[in-house]
Amino acid sequence: MRARDAIFLPLLVQVLVCSCASPVPFRLAGHEFATEQVRGIVYATNGGVPLALDVWTPVCPGPHPTALVVHGGGWRVGERDFADARVLAQALAREGIAAVSVSHRKAPRHVHPAQIVDLRCAIRFVREHGHEFGLDVAHLAAIGTSSGGQLAALLATQDELADPDASDPLLRARTKPDCVVAICAPFDLLPHDGEIATTMQINLVRAFLGLDAEPDVDRKIALLHERGRDASPITWVSADDPPFLVIHGESDTIVPVAQARRMVDALRTAGVPCRAIEVPNGGHGQFLFVRSSDWIDDPPPFWSELRAFLRAELLEGAARR
Repeated sequence: MRARDAIFLPLLVQVLVCSCASPVPFRLAGHEFATEQVRGIVYATNGGVPLALDVWTPVCPGPHPTALVVHGGGWRVGERDFADARVLAQALAREGIAAVSVSHRKAPRHVHPAQIVDLRCAIRFVREHGHEFGLDVAHLAAIGTSSGGQLAALLATQDELADPDASDPLLRARTKPDCVVAICAPFDLLPHDGEIATTMQINLVRAFLGLDAEPDVDRKIALLHERGRDASPITWVSADDPPFLVIHGESDTIVPVAQARRMVDALRTAGVPCRAIEVPNGGHGQFLFVRSSDWIDDPPPFWSELRAFLRAELLEGAARR
């Protein structure tokens, strides 16, 4: 091959990929797209708190299938550019999937259901305004790690709140995602026999559910069961829930793998399509970061399954609909 051809052909391939009227065959197929980002878009102001999101997109003609990315942090800390959310968002955009990384209000100042209210506002905003950023708002995944996985799962399992008769277009927008990826997520916040919670687990859940403000012990226990049940995605599982991919470390000491197993059983019993991955020797999300940040060349152990799941639900599923 002549030197000129050796330079020209890779450029030609890139041009063909990114100028293709329908670049879907190249998404989630190992091709690495360049990415761009729009930061700090305010999607709502709730409880006096301005809430923002960042949009990561592949540099390629849209509209792009999209994932809403929810950061972890025990509902208390973390942000939309927190390590887990940033790594996921960037990796998805490189794979050809747009990623919308979302901030939400934090406990203990803002307790459940503030966080899920925020997420519903975010998904409505994306459904209504996503076309302005080249997003395919009809095909939307929700992906979260740890507490973000709980919120993504709750978004998917609680009732659809779209009101087709509302005058406000935001209220007409669907609040359920089209599929969910939950990584190291707590699906059941109620105590279970044989499961011993750590002090950190107890403190995080108490703050999230707003139990610390209740001085009466009996009332606190009653609120734990009432609010814990409401905030647990497993409570709301039903046949109309979207497909799930549940990823969990076998050796997770923060959220026991038994939580993931119960959720998977509940989903499958209800007839919800569900794939499950247990990462051998995996702790609480550490397997997200054991490789380099370039996940396409050096992916984490679950990436091929996540890629296949999103391909089936966002690309092939969209083509079937």
